[in-house]
Amino acid sequence: NSTASDIVVEANQTYYVTGLADAMTFSDIEHGESNIVAFNMTGDGNAPSSSILVSTSGTHDGIILLLSKDNISYNPTTTITVQNQSTETIYLDIQVDLGESPGTTDHEFNINLVNSQLQKDYTGVKAFVLTDNSWNITYEDNITINGVSGQNTVNENLLIFNSGNTPINFIFSLSGNITAFANLMDSAETVQPQENYTIQLNYTAPSENNYYFGNLTVDDSINPDKYIQIDFNSFVFELNVIDITAPSQALAGDTINSTVELKYGSNYITDNITYKMYVNSTECPLTSNITSGNNTNLSCQLPSMSDGMTYGLKIQSDYDGPDGLVQVVNTTYDAVYYRDLTAPSITFKNITGQFEVHTDGTINLTIEDNVQVDTVLAQISYPNSTLFDIIILANTSQENYTGTIPMPETIGIYTVTYIINDTTDNINSSATSTFEVYEWQTYEGFLTDLNNNSISASFIVRDPETQSTVASFAANSTGFYNATIKRKTYDLEMSFLNATIELSDVDFASLPTDFLDIDNPPTSQFGYSPATYVVKGFAVDTAMSASGNMTFSYTASDAVGRTEDNLYVYKCASWDYLNRNCDSVLTKVTGTSITRDKISNPRTVTVHGISGFSAYLLAEEQVLNQPVLQIPTSQILVVSDHNTTKDFTIPIQSRGAVDLTGIEFTCETGDVCTYFTVSGQSINLLESGADYDAPLNLTVPEYFTPGTYTGTVSVTSNSGSVYAQYKTLTLSVVVNEDNNFSYISNLTIAGLGGGTTGLFGTILLSNTGNEQSLFDLSTLASYLTLSPGSITVGKNNTDLINIYYTAPNTVGYYTDNISILSDSSISKNISFDI
Repeated sequence: NSTASDIVVEANQTYYVTGLADAMTFSDIEHGESNIVAFNMTGDGNAPSSSILVSTSGTHDGIILLLSKDNISYNPTTTITVQNQSTETIYLDIQVDLGESPGTTDHEFNINLVNSQLQKDYTGVKAFVLTDNSWNITYEDNITINGVSGQNTVNENLLIFNSGNTPINFIFSLSGNITAFANLMDSAETVQPQENYTIQLNYTAPSENNYYFGNLTVDDSINPDKYIQIDFNSFVFELNVIDITAPSQALAGDTINSTVELKYGSNYITDNITYKMYVNSTECPLTSNITSGNNTNLSCQLPSMSDGMTYGLKIQSDYDGPDGLVQVVNTTYDAVYYRDLTAPSITFKNITGQFEVHTDGTINLTIEDNVQVDTVLAQISYPNSTLFDIIILANTSQENYTGTIPMPETIGIYTVTYIINDTTDNINSSATSTFEVYEWQTYEGFLTDLNNNSISASFIVRDPETQSTVASFAANSTGFYNATIKRKTYDLEMSFLNATIELSDVDFASLPTDFLDIDNPPTSQFGYSPATYVVKGFAVDTAMSASGNMTFSYTASDAVGRTEDNLYVYKCASWDYLNRNCDSVLTKVTGTSITRDKISNPRTVTVHGISGFSAYLLAEEQVLNQPVLQIPTSQILVVSDHNTTKDFTIPIQSRGAVDLTGIEFTCETGDVCTYFTVSGQSINLLESGADYDAPLNLTVPEYFTPGTYTGTVSVTSNSGSVYAQYKTLTLSVVVNEDNNFSYISNLTIAGLGGGTTGLFGTILLSNTGNEQSLFDLSTLASYLTLSPGSITVGKNNTDLINIYYTAPNTVGYYTDNISILSDSSISKNISFDI
């Protein structure tokens, strides 16, 4: 029997490769070139091998690999189809960078062939790069160098380039008669691939017009030595200065002239030249450049230089000739002198600052001048500015000068003006000094009143400029005082009989030794009516004539029955000292301070001259037909909670002959007025002699920060009249701390399944106080977790606490609580049943 069957022959896309193997080497690869190699692919199956992707991998940085199937179009990859039993050629372009090192090191790569049925990978394929020791040099055979005599130059025209791919060690040598003045900066150098090296030939051309020769030998130890002939032409480049004309006493801006000639080799040069002129190293701008025959006349405008000195003139010539740019410089020393314009200066001065009459003083100066000091004078003036003496200071050593001030006989402050002249008549008379001539004097006497009672008094003598204390003394129990000080002008402070007198510029030089008597008359003898209005006073007999401030101090008991705001200082300018009588009219001293210190109760006035026989008293001025507003306290304290309106009172007294009307209260300045509300009803009338506690209220906002705050409250009355009253006091407010808080609990689960977890509930915590608080939450229920357990809540803020549970595995009934404790020790508990 026979049975028909079908045989399905599957496609087999097989191929093999020739000319390619693992770790094979492509030889004779040159750097800097495209090197084409090839391998073949032959179809070996029963169907075409289609879509074979040919690529490379693992390529070194210095090598680029490109593929082509037609040797025309090259790309990093190529795709090819190989027919069965036919052969296709793949071309590989190995492009090697210039200078890539020779051999196979770092030149490995892979070639990969892949299609849907078969993959072939050829690994470790190498490119062997050939060694290249080639190099070149500018001026292969000979070089011509033109040098200017006397000028040191380094020629850098010979450049070697290593065009190969391996370092080359060069050795250089120089021969010929050029070696008498030329040498190589380096005798050997290693030049890396694709890099340059400049052969530096250092020379100073001889001072003659001549030809020299030399040979430069370059040995690379590989190739035959290279010889380069050097033809050296030495040219004498001369700049001759024929004449210089300059002012004998030159100034900046003056003109200096010079005639020059320029020779290059044996030829005079007049074209293609640039000239520059310098005074020392500072350029002197050219104003004229005229060539006539072989000579050139140059002029320039002198620059600013230090005066009193001599400078050189430098002329520079730059010639742009056939051998390039050459330069020559000629310097004529001491060519120009700048006139001395600078006066001498004092760098140090020392003068006897103070000395007694009939003794000598000394002056020491250190003086500098850019040329030479001629004379040094000290012109000395009396304290009244008339001439005392002119002395000549002697030159004791180098820049030091000394003179003697010859025994002045008049006390006071003398002025010294220094007059210094140098040898070119530059004068400095701007420096001055002062010195003081003094005489000691003892001032003493007894301070007793007309009843022979000693007066307790103290004195402080101060320097008017520095206010430092010169002397301090006091009268003893018998009234005797004694002090030895210099006879000069001081500021003086005297304290006696509850009065302090501060006088300025008291001329002690004109005072007698006993310059002050003090009397303490009864208050009834000052001539003030009514006498009961006098608080206290004193009388003086003094040789002083000075002005200043006088301060009376008094106690509350001194002013019983007196209206203190109406206390003023009065003066009797013509006082009968022996009979205790005012021979003139008592006058109120203007400028009495209205500021009153509740402790010392001072009254201060400006005294325009205290001298001779005079008396001063503190008395109440009689007030007729006018209102007087008094506040018997200077400060009121109010303690309040936040979010509260607090009542308080201000005491008011009507002490004038006229009623107070239209009394108003105003919070003027300070934190109390800025942050709080202070209000009070106006008062229409407060009768003369009446007292009243005026009601006001203070409102502190909710949540206001605790602390102490102050402000100024004014009380006014009788506004719009000439007797308008105005008083102020300090309002201090203490805002108490409030640490209260509240909560809302949401613990809603009544029953929990054993072993379960979840959110038990929440607590909403509110800070109702006026400062932030820290809260700690805790519970003894081990199956509960509080999150967070500690929290800071700002004032007027709320925060949420989550309560999580992990239920026990046993059935039970629990009664527990959660405790909330604030940092101010306020505690609250939340109870619940589960």
